[in-house]
Amino acid sequence: MRGWGVMAVAALWGGCSEPPAQDIVARIGEQKIWASSFEEQGQRLLAGAFHHVETVDDEVRRQLLDIVMSKELLLQEARHRGLEAPDQSELAQFEAQLLRRELFTTSVHQPVTVTDAGIDSLGRAEDWDQEIRFRHIMLSSTTAARKVVGQLRQGTDFSILAANRSTHRPTARRGGDMGWVPVPEMLPGAMAALEGLAPGQIHMEPVATPFGVHVFQLTGRRRVEPAAHRLTLQTLYEIRQHQAQVERFLDSLSVAEDLRCGSVGTDPVCVWGHGQMTTADLDSYLRYELRSSPTNAQRESQRLEAARRMLATSQARRLGLDRSPGVQDKVEQRRTEFLGARIEAEETRDAAVTEAQIQTYYDDHPEEYGARPSALIREILVSHADTARVVRMRLDEGEDAEALAIRYNERISTRERRGHIRIVLRDNAKLGLVAPLALDGQVGEIHGPVEVPGGYAVFIIEDRQPLPRRSLASARLSIATILRVRERNRIMNALIDSLTSAAADRLIIYEDVLATTLTRVVPPEETSRRSVWED
Repeated sequence: MRGWGVMAVAALWGGCSEPPAQDIVARIGEQKIWASSFEEQGQRLLAGAFHHVETVDDEVRRQLLDIVMSKELLLQEARHRGLEAPDQSELAQFEAQLLRRELFTTSVHQPVTVTDAGIDSLGRAEDWDQEIRFRHIMLSSTTAARKVVGQLRQGTDFSILAANRSTHRPTARRGGDMGWVPVPEMLPGAMAALEGLAPGQIHMEPVATPFGVHVFQLTGRRRVEPAAHRLTLQTLYEIRQHQAQVERFLDSLSVAEDLRCGSVGTDPVCVWGHGQMTTADLDSYLRYELRSSPTNAQRESQRLEAARRMLATSQARRLGLDRSPGVQDKVEQRRTEFLGARIEAEETRDAAVTEAQIQTYYDDHPEEYGARPSALIREILVSHADTARVVRMRLDEGEDAEALAIRYNERISTRERRGHIRIVLRDNAKLGLVAPLALDGQVGEIHGPVEVPGGYAVFIIEDRQPLPRRSLASARLSIATILRVRERNRIMNALIDSLTSAAADRLIIYEDVLATTLTRVVPPEETSRRSVWED
């Protein structure tokens, strides 16, 4: 029974309300694994670590059940060791947040009519009509970033340094190019660094962000119609309207309950018709929201908002929303998530990576860190083989590749670059056989059609450049992270094996019930837009 790495990614630590007793897929001693709970957790796995699975057969069900049972064994072990539940204050704040969300969703939010005028107005007000294109080199320290700046001053090509030194591998492979990014999605530090630059200029002072230390180069600015971001703005418009509805509700509730607040330092800080907020209550709320101890200035500025939120929580409890199975399940899920994290932390606290291991990994992966070729291609990806053959024929007849890319290319990530891709690694899941053909070919060669994920590719090799060996110093942090995760997974898998062996005589699987589960793979809900930095 294995799968700690999968479990950690899938975030399976969760409880479910108890269904009828006949629907049990397995037992571990007295602990039952209900079919409904297994179905819920299995669907989360199928949407995550098992997303490649198209059909769920008996073998896949057993793999998923092994993971769920491993989780249960770990929870039992955590309780056996006496590991504590999360801080009750934090758990109470988490429940309060759930209650407010349930209250707002069921009693406050009204349907929103999205209009073109509303989207256009919001887009212009929040700068969605402005986009910036830039390149960056991300490093692990300011010292490393200053060395890169020194090389840039000496004339080293930015794209070569990005490919060789940047720790942000998705953009390193493109010479550091981030593509066109809407202004609202820019990190404040990056925006400040690029604001005063003209296209082509490099900000020669390293900039620290939550992701690392960067050297930035501005490559372009442009204005677009807000409608270019319609889907994002439609969601944002609905969020803004719902926020306004909530503010009006809180205003009305505060008046109805006669909410009054005094200065910080007096207790209670705020009072209303059915309750009060003490300094301890305020600090508990702010610690949860800020993830740090609040200052007096923060207490003073946020005491009224904290009281309004507490008042909404009280209203939710009066309506009985705290007895909702959905709320109770999520609170229990948070509790068990904490126990899972506690046992992992306790078990892996001595996990270490040696310099010798880092060196060995570095030496064993020359395709990632050694001197290697790179190729710049102009690729045209199309959905149908017949169209690809037409594109190839036109290239062979001498038509301009850039013009053909503008007309035909369907790869969204390269459309703005008119099909340009800088290829460094042979193993590229998105490009398939295109990568090795480009790296082994010569400038001017035309290849394709080549079947790749998403369709058929035709491309021409426009440039080849050797990339120097990536230094161990620049790769050390990423290698250490890889090895540390592997070591933690090894330790946790060993623990799971031990627990499984010890519990062998207490494990029962009900194959007939298991076979009735996961008969339909539920498509995952559309997730929120990811940060451009989180590739």
